[in-house]
Amino acid sequence: MKISEKAKELKTKLDELAKAIITDPEKLKAFSDQWRLGFHTYSFRNLLLIFMQLPKATICAGYKQWIAKYERKVRAGERALWILAPMIVTEKRKAPSKDEDGTEIPISDPRLVDFEKKICIGFRSVPVFDISQTEGKPLDMGMNKTKFEGSEITLDSMISKFPEYQIKLVESTSDGSAFWDSNIIHIAKRSNKAQEIASFFHELAHHMLGHTDSKKRKESKKSKDVIELEAEATAFLVCSCIGIDRKENSAEYLGNWGGSKDKLESSAYLILSTTEKILKKIKGESK
Repeated sequence: MKISEKAKELKTKLDELAKAIITDPEKLKAFSDQWRLGFHTYSFRNLLLIFMQLPKATICAGYKQWIAKYERKVRAGERALWILAPMIVTEKRKAPSKDEDGTEIPISDPRLVDFEKKICIGFRSVPVFDISQTEGKPLDMGMNKTKFEGSEITLDSMISKFPEYQIKLVESTSDGSAFWDSNIIHIAKRSNKAQEIASFFHELAHHMLGHTDSKKRKESKKSKDVIELEAEATAFLVCSCIGIDRKENSAEYLGNWGGSKDKLESSAYLILSTTEKILKKIKGESK
């Protein structure tokens, strides 16, 4: 199979893989465990592809990278794991010398500055191998642990990663609230601090999924139960990935919403991509 054909095959599988992860409690748990243990240099899409090809994978690299960087080599006969790499090109743009009405632009005008912009024009398939498929110099597996900034996962430490939101602890019978067309989140005070964190991620997910944007919500035509499914599934996965113990175990994951597997399937890709955005913010990898 040609590499271009392999890339197309991998891209068509992503939605199917996302659905398989989100709607299967056992696969979800295994996937979140692997996400928590590392792979922070990979996008969730590539982690998904790696996971489905080799669920026990821990550290992956290209054939030449294993040799040059880690002083290890891939054993003969090992089958590659395929991921997708973006094809980036640099687009150069010449600054205009005249305004739209034909007027000469002054030399001090910032519009006269030429610039370059990197754009993704597509994806190509790339082979990588897990450390279990290699041999050579011992590798410190501890380097693969995801390190979240801060020595302890607390509600305050998580809130500090999202300064664009106004978050307030309140006395309430409801676990939390995300206010429409705003950046306001209320979290109910609880003796169970893990529950406070879980509630925070649930309400944060509502914002980041677009549920609190009245225009987006109207256009999406999503029912209330689907909206709650998306937010709670995202919060569940974020908490699992950072090691927060939830009251629900994996067997109850779907049961909490009446086994709404079909509703979760349609939102699987959105749930995973939103989870990735939140985790990157926690780790300080994006703003």
